[in-house]
Amino acid sequence: MALKSPKYPTWDEDYLRAAIIHYYVDQHHPIRKIADGLKMSFNTVRRVLITAPDVEMREQEERTETQADGTKQRRCRGCGEVLPLTKDYFHRDKTKAGGFGYTCKDCRRCGRI
Repeated sequence: MALKSPKYPTWDEDYLRAAIIHYYVDQHHPIRKIADGLKMSFNTVRRVLITAPDVEMREQEERTETQADGTKQRRCRGCGEVLPLTKDYFHRDKTKAGGFGYTCKDCRRCGRI
């Protein structure tokens, strides 16, 4: 697999691999942020990380939790609070899992995210 970065065309493959691993392991950047920063595709960066022998992939954090009584709750991306997954707390967004956004209405109003 040939690695090329439009943002850094002079970097060779080994240097790009080292940069991707450094940003993921040492700096704890998400894959999407690394891909955007290097102007590479998400899948290419992910493939580099998966094939690297000394990199342990992080689990994706689950945002929606189901309580024992069957009600769903979601952790807000802005404030970190766990709130009921209803239209009273989150804006509707059909493109997101569960049909609601990831940021509560209060955080959106305050501009936290």
